[in-house]
Amino acid sequence: MGDRRIEERRKGERRVEDRRKPEKAIIKLSIRDAFLIGIIIIIITTLFITSIYYIKNKNIDENVSYYEDDDDDEYIEQYTCDLIVEGDKTEIKAGEDITFELLATNIDAEDGIIMFETLLDYDTDVFECEVVEDDDSEWSKTSLIENYLTMTRNDLLPNSQNQSITKIKFKAKEDVKASNQIINLSNIKFTMDNEESFEIDDQVINIDIVE
Repeated sequence: MGDRRIEERRKGERRVEDRRKPEKAIIKLSIRDAFLIGIIIIIITTLFITSIYYIKNKNIDENVSYYEDDDDDEYIEQYTCDLIVEGDKTEIKAGEDITFELLATNIDAEDGIIMFETLLDYDTDVFECEVVEDDDSEWSKTSLIENYLTMTRNDLLPNSQNQSITKIKFKAKEDVKASNQIINLSNIKFTMDNEESFEIDDQVINIDIVE
């Protein structure tokens, strides 16, 4: 009788163990799924970061300006114009003045230019500066504010012919001493009739003040 009970108890323990086995299988399956999900997340994250990097660099490449050269046929149109500065003399004395004429030449800017701007950088302790008014000029002074000069064509029509823009007079003050003075025309900008602008290199003027 005792042996029978012992046998039944053992069978009961085996049934309990059999019921627990599926639970262990479920735990192992969950760990594997978590590992696979982690791998998938890493792959998706890597692809996302790679896509962002590609798009960013593509946008940078699209914004780069290409200029024509021997190795590359791609270019953007570059407008050009030469600014010639001619003085009516080479040297002055204290109290005297010198006039420079600004000439726009070799204009390559669609139909031409209608506006000119520049910053006149000079020693205000040495010179007084003024724009020479000319009723016959095709250009009129728009403003001269804090040495920043703006000139506009009177007819507001673009012109690509070589042309005189303006004349600027520099007068040496009475008490200045002999010296070599440099006047810099910087931020030189031309504007076309479509309001598109382009800049050219600075121009340097040398003036000798003698005794």
